[in-house]
Amino acid sequence: MALFQRLGGRDGVEALVEDLAVRVREDPDIGHYFDEVDEVELNRHRTMFFSALLGGTEEYGGRTIRAAHSPFRLTESDFDVFIRLITLTLAGSSASPRDQRSILRALERLRSTVVHASAPEAISRRVV
Repeated sequence: MALFQRLGGRDGVEALVEDLAVRVREDPDIGHYFDEVDEVELNRHRTMFFSALLGGTEEYGGRTIRAAHSPFRLTESDFDVFIRLITLTLAGSSASPRDQRSILRALERLRSTVVHASAPEAISRRVV
């Protein structure tokens, strides 16, 4: 059974996305990125994305991950905060510890696509 199904299908993914959206919006470090965003539309895209990422049959029809995130010049720290928030979201869900680790690994593989290569922090990490 696909991870998507083990999480409860589209309903389960929507619940995760809604919980995550609240955490992200309220976070003092990354919440500001979403001040001017249509949250309903964003959550629709997040649900499509996570559904596709987790083995659902729905195709993600949004912009590429790089195109969606590059205008924000996200740093490694920003991505770390997001991973912390999704970790908390998953811990409060019905996802098994094994499935939680699988989801986090899948998201970590996107780090280099999401983090802006010319963000000051990204540059300093490459030099060190």
